[in-house]
Amino acid sequence: MTREPSLAINVLARIPSGRAVIADKDPALLAIANDLAEADSRIKTAEVDLAQGDWTEHPLISAGRFDAVISSTALHWLQPGTLVDVYRRLPGLLYPGGIVLNGDHLSYSDRHESTLASIARDDDKAMQQETFIGSTDTWDQWWQAVADTPPLRSSFRAPGRGLGCRTARNTAEGHTRLPSRSTPQRRLQ
Repeated sequence: MTREPSLAINVLARIPSGRAVIADKDPALLAIANDLAEADSRIKTAEVDLAQGDWTEHPLISAGRFDAVISSTALHWLQPGTLVDVYRRLPGLLYPGGIVLNGDHLSYSDRHESTLASIARDDDKAMQQETFIGSTDTWDQWWQAVADTPPLRSSFRAPGRGLGCRTARNTAEGHTRLPSRSTPQRRLQ
């Protein structure tokens, strides 16, 4: 399995004096994160479930404030009410002037948010074409590689089994379409 650098590794490459806490609940992703943490003392891992209200009480999260909270391909699995709760808790984890960056894919309603839905579809199509022209694994290929990697095999749990994916619907193209995030976005404005 080709292990691309994690988001934490990329951030720390740009901020060498930084430290990172990788938080996840998936055993396979935590195993990968633990490998990264073993190789880099600036990285710590926290097993947390954002759908549980006590995730901010984890010692690595509650121990101090952060300059930034950065997420990618993690928050879209949450139910809308849970996502709103997570967003409401994040400012309390930040230093004054801190930032929350969410690089996740969000879906929009064609009926209520047609312009945003069109922009998101066009952007997703361009990103898919650009990304998968080369040797980058698709989502399914990446998870299969995780399942096929001996050290990770024992911690592998197929996406959709206990990972909050029950809200996802598979489309004819084989992609996962998630419910619109318009409701939580409006609540947060």
